[in-house]
Amino acid sequence: MVAGDEVADMFYIRSNTKSGLGFVQARQLARDEWRGGLFDVLGKDWTTDEVQNALREAQGGTPTAELQNPKAKAIREYLERLHKEYVSPSNSDIGFRENYFPVLLELSEIANDPQLFTQLIIEEEARQGIKTNRQALRRNVAALVEQQRRLDEGAKPDKGNPLDPGAVVEATIELTKNINPSVLRDTVFLQDPEVALMTYIDNITKRVEWNRATKDANGVDKLQPLLDDLGPVAKENVESVLNAYLGNVTHLSPFWRKTNSYIATMNLVTLLPFATLASLPDFAGSIVQTKEFKGFGMFMKEVVNQIQDQEAAKRLANDVGVVMPEAAANAWMSQADSDMLDPTARMATDKFFKWTGLNALTNISRQFATGMGRQFLIEHAYHPTKRSARYLEQLGVTAEQVKAWNDGGQTFTNEEGQAVRQAITRFVESSVLRPNAGERPIWASDPRFALVWQLKSFIYAFNKVILEGVLREGRTRFMEGDPLLRAMAPLLILTMAAFMPLAALGLELREYAKVGLSYALPGMDGSLKYLRSDKMDYGTYFGELFSRAGLDGPIGMLTMAQRSGDWGGSALATLLGPTAELTDKILRSGPIDGVSSRMDSPQDQAGVLLGIGAVARTVL
Repeated sequence: MVAGDEVADMFYIRSNTKSGLGFVQARQLARDEWRGGLFDVLGKDWTTDEVQNALREAQGGTPTAELQNPKAKAIREYLERLHKEYVSPSNSDIGFRENYFPVLLELSEIANDPQLFTQLIIEEEARQGIKTNRQALRRNVAALVEQQRRLDEGAKPDKGNPLDPGAVVEATIELTKNINPSVLRDTVFLQDPEVALMTYIDNITKRVEWNRATKDANGVDKLQPLLDDLGPVAKENVESVLNAYLGNVTHLSPFWRKTNSYIATMNLVTLLPFATLASLPDFAGSIVQTKEFKGFGMFMKEVVNQIQDQEAAKRLANDVGVVMPEAAANAWMSQADSDMLDPTARMATDKFFKWTGLNALTNISRQFATGMGRQFLIEHAYHPTKRSARYLEQLGVTAEQVKAWNDGGQTFTNEEGQAVRQAITRFVESSVLRPNAGERPIWASDPRFALVWQLKSFIYAFNKVILEGVLREGRTRFMEGDPLLRAMAPLLILTMAAFMPLAALGLELREYAKVGLSYALPGMDGSLKYLRSDKMDYGTYFGELFSRAGLDGPIGMLTMAQRSGDWGGSALATLLGPTAELTDKILRSGPIDGVSSRMDSPQDQAGVLLGIGAVARTVL
């Protein structure tokens, strides 16, 4: 809307338009893939003494070849592999460093005693015979102190050049490059090694994918010349969008971050205990992405494939890189929302999603979509229709490449394999939702509005990816010469036929779960009244399924608000999010009745119990 499609496509490419992902999705996938690599090295439990000792040893200054701890050596080798396989082949000018472990300073401790930190650097450089530029050092330390002050007050972080992600990180590296890592590790000025690792992956993937999206193969900037052609107002608007994509947003003060985190966690555990059942329609996205009724045949074949060889399905999804440890969290909140949570709240919500089964279901749905993507490519390569060439082109492959890949054993190590891998990734990302900054309004990336936007990401992203994708496909068919009705009707019927049966299944299972919990939970009166759909007439039932399948898009937010008003609540509070709804109930009914309204049904009580267990387990 502001800078045109050429700039916009560098950062987010809409479904059913052309190949590629853009910076936002490519960076999300790369970050999760390399984060997953850390879990392969260290295991899933990083709290054990074995892992903590390995992290601490890897953070020190001992050369990699001399490390005695096998896990510590594996961490260093993982970082070397990250540079060799990911950073070096890219167009990013980031040099290799021997014996590397990322340095992440604890800014709050530096702000508490900047003189001690300054003296540490001076003494270390003097020990190495380096003459310190004390004036520049004090100026740089003062800048770090000021940055921490701004963060504590809830201001925007010092982002340096918004079009150069990583500049602040480079400044920090320059500041500490002459300090022995072992010396720095033994002070209070260094953050925990696991935090440093995860932050490093976040920063390095941001830098590499930014460069891939905005620069050519030789590192020449493609973005800046396009921005220079814009007027000052348009350029300012573009930079506000890019800052949202990069996470350069206003930070909450520590107090408000914790407050928001625990309120958000309370909303999640009380409102999403049955999110697993509500997510069953996710499997329909891959049917719709096939764009043809033969997608139902592919669906049944893939169900059989998944049942016969689940491990092969997992390997394929892992090889493609579309399954990640945080899949469930990303399905119901954006990555920015998740990253802004307090660490304890973040761990508790991760456990909650795991215990409710949402984590497993989300990963299975992405494995399923990966298998569907493979079938889709093979089908249109070997049995082409009049639209097959366009379908494959939109995914970035040709029929010849798919055939060469399939005949060569379906390996992803060669050129054809890489093209097919990217095509399958594009298919999955257009089928199964992972809300991101490109799939929400810009204001929704501001953590100050996180509680207002909470639980809206899925609805908004479903509309932007699935529903608008269907409309774009219909428009393309119309431009190719099909009459409007012939272009749109099959796609709309396909979408409803794919999503609504799964929504019906989810609703039925949800109601039976409510009945079972009403008999099982203490203090609840067992009842069949929760089989609400049995009492609906066909019109009401159809409307319920249409809404639960997400087919009403953002209008569903207005429908929920209207329904809330009809039932005696506040439509405005519903639009402002679950926190505003709870506040409205407390003001209307008092604190006791207001809070108890979140625990007056079987699913509410089950969610509360699981939430308490998740928080308690995390604290312990």
